[in-house]
Amino acid sequence: MRGDDGALGSLMGFVRGKGIRLQGFVASLMYWSLYRSHRMALHGFWKTALDTLTGWLRRQTDPGVKLH
Repeated sequence: MRGDDGALGSLMGFVRGKGIRLQGFVASLMYWSLYRSHRMALHGFWKTALDTLTGWLRRQTDPGVKLH
């Protein structure tokens, strides 16, 4: 089980005052999009896009385990 699959979230007051419970990939995706929208509001589109791209590239090139 990946760490993303264990995410849990709750949208409060979404439909007629009732909360909606999210878990797994959907909760991770909602968190990621909310985090990116906050970053975009603070730093602008281009810095957020560049930070996102470099973070993705770093995850692709860094080793999965600590080597020392």
